[in-house]
Amino acid sequence: MKTLFCHLLLIILILFKTVSYGQSNYADSMQRVINTSKNDSIKGISALKLAFHYVFNDSAKARAQIDFAMKLAREKHIPYIEVNAISLTGIFYDVQGMGDSAYAYFKKGLEVNKRYGFADMEVRLLNNLGMYSWNSGKLLEAQSYFFQALEKNPLVKDSLKRQDESTMLSNIGLIYQEQELYEKALEYHHKALSLRRQRKINIAIPTSLNNIGICYSHLDSVDKAIATYKEAMEIARKNKNERTLLDIKSNLASAYTMKGMHKESLQLHLEILEAHKTMQMQDKTIMNNEAQTAGNYIMMRDYKKAWIHMNKALKILEEKPDLKFYASSVYNFASALYYINNEPEKGLKYSLTWQELYEEEAKEGNLKKMSELEVQYETKKKEATIAAQQARIAEDQRLLAQRNMWIILTIAFALLGLISIYILQNRKRVRIEKEEERKINSAIFESEQKERIRIARDLHDSIGQKLSVMKMLMSLEHDEENKAKVVRYLDEAVTEVRTISHNLIPEVLNFGLVSALEDIADRINSTENIHVDFKADEQLQKTALNRQTELSLYRIIQEILANIIKHAQTNKILIEMKMQPQFLQIDIQDNGIGFSSNTIDESQGLGWKNIFARIKLINGDLKIQSDRGKGSHFFINIPIA
Repeated sequence: MKTLFCHLLLIILILFKTVSYGQSNYADSMQRVINTSKNDSIKGISALKLAFHYVFNDSAKARAQIDFAMKLAREKHIPYIEVNAISLTGIFYDVQGMGDSAYAYFKKGLEVNKRYGFADMEVRLLNNLGMYSWNSGKLLEAQSYFFQALEKNPLVKDSLKRQDESTMLSNIGLIYQEQELYEKALEYHHKALSLRRQRKINIAIPTSLNNIGICYSHLDSVDKAIATYKEAMEIARKNKNERTLLDIKSNLASAYTMKGMHKESLQLHLEILEAHKTMQMQDKTIMNNEAQTAGNYIMMRDYKKAWIHMNKALKILEEKPDLKFYASSVYNFASALYYINNEPEKGLKYSLTWQELYEEEAKEGNLKKMSELEVQYETKKKEATIAAQQARIAEDQRLLAQRNMWIILTIAFALLGLISIYILQNRKRVRIEKEEERKINSAIFESEQKERIRIARDLHDSIGQKLSVMKMLMSLEHDEENKAKVVRYLDEAVTEVRTISHNLIPEVLNFGLVSALEDIADRINSTENIHVDFKADEQLQKTALNRQTELSLYRIIQEILANIIKHAQTNKILIEMKMQPQFLQIDIQDNGIGFSSNTIDESQGLGWKNIFARIKLINGDLKIQSDRGKGSHFFINIPIA
């Protein structure tokens, strides 16, 4: 939604008057201006207008017009059109979903604009960068760009080319909201509201009031929030802004719930659901309104109607499982209804399902803080307890309510125990991971130490002795026989130095990983005991990996092949390497006797420890499939993005 808002703000980037995009002949008229006008500036501006007209529905035509304007600007030296074309290229890429390219062009536009000093273009490009950073989750960076745009905006002499400061102030306020700095957010929302009232931007005033109401709710000023929402609703109705009106109703309903005004909250939720019959809404919006309507009925002890709306919410969630992370109200109120219905197992199931989803979301980077899980748990427990108490009092007075209370408390303690177990297991997992990391680091260190000792021994026992003999021979008489011995020892010393060097960093890696692995395969095939079939796709041969990755992969595959040759009793090995969009995939198979993968964990040797240590160093992943008598299969995935 923010991206679309950015695009709407950027319309004035290339327009000096309002254009009606609904006209069927608009594109033709613009094309006629481009074809017939003798004024290069008018041609360029018309091309950019036409490009913006196409950018949302015909990317090829949009790109052609942008390129035409850019070429014209550079050939005829029209810098304002050049900067506009660069900025519109950023919008083009943003619409295509190529965020990195959009960001690069917005930055490039700023750099080019420094040479010309167009104040209006600087403000617009800063605003574009602010919107991009905001959409990318870089809140502090977004704020910085918005503040810069706000500072530069008064320097734009032509008032028609100035950006709407109220929008920038509102964006800054919204970013503070996302950071949960509600008092700072209020400050900027009030500034935005003041400007919008002063300039009579009636369509935007309800949005500012809605944002202010949200901040009041989070600051526990619920009465102020309710009054603000009501004012926003009145103005939105006058302006027939139905979409904004629904957002305000939803927030006002939440405020009523906070005040315990469930009847008033219910009325608003029912109005929102009724509006769905004539207005398209997102599935998650409908789902949550159905669930919150069920919650209102629960608090009003009308459980029959609560189930009607809850079943609708659950049906949407079943049909659209991707909405699970937006379904907290569904899980909460479903859990409470099952407790009330004397089905604690199902109530517990919904509570635990939501907790599991929370943990899954944390793994994906979407969980903010662990404390939120605790707050959520406490909230669910209170809601379930209150709902259950009310149900039992209505059904069978004190005795039945008392029995239900014991059930709820038992479940609550069970949940508390489960959470405690989760926390303890999580701590144990962290300790295990740290210990595993320590073992891996120890294995790497031990391996490196052994390698150093081996190299030192080779240098001392072999090359050192040969040099000592050569020194002794050189001190003797220089007859032909001694000279021949010195030359022979020199040759042997050179050969051994090359061997040691090759063991450290194989020379064949200078020709790339594929060539190095082909060399290993050829050497194994030369024994005629085992046949290695090596395959690498063409794309891999054209892709340059960094030196560390190539060397690590070479050693990993070398070690795996050594294990296969030593233990698998195989006569055939297949190695396949494929480039995927974001990772390199390596499959190694043999037709040997196989082994139990548990033996890897129990192994005391350094071989497998070295393999997993090297995999971890390059952020890779290794999976092994093997059963006795069925051969082995090694899957290696290495990120390349």
